[in-house]
Amino acid sequence: MSSLSECLTKRLPGCVAGLVLAATAAAGPAEPPCHAVGPADWQPLSVRWVGECPDGRAEGLGVLRGLAQGKVVRLYFGRMQAGQPQIGVVEQADGYVAGRFEHGVLLPSDAREDYVLAFTTASAAAEAASQRFSQAGNAASAHFYHAKARRLAEQMD
Repeated sequence: MSSLSECLTKRLPGCVAGLVLAATAAAGPAEPPCHAVGPADWQPLSVRWVGECPDGRAEGLGVLRGLAQGKVVRLYFGRMQAGQPQIGVVEQADGYVAGRFEHGVLLPSDAREDYVLAFTTASAAAEAASQRFSQAGNAASAHFYHAKARRLAEQMD
């Protein structure tokens, strides 16, 4: 297997898949289930929350992973409140969807400040996930989410 730096600088085939697999690995011992609901259009997907879970519900900054047949197909980076997306960014195959959410539905908005706040929140959420994985000793996932935090922050440049 090539080194991580080779994967990142040369974009070798198979490296990205390996990094994604590493990033979706469990950070440590199994944790009790955390109730989280994905955005409304995620209905056929199962979800996993990487973040705080007081009272058994996703809360605060983190990453919600949408899985189909055990494979991550969508990511929500942002703030959750009582298990529901509040503000953040969904990363999917065709790009980003950003803004405020209510009951799992993206609220329509043309206000630039909503997008800026969504990407700023998403970057902070990805960095929080990176720190969580780092503290659990999962360097590959920590690196993956740190890189996501940088990319999300760059969207506002």
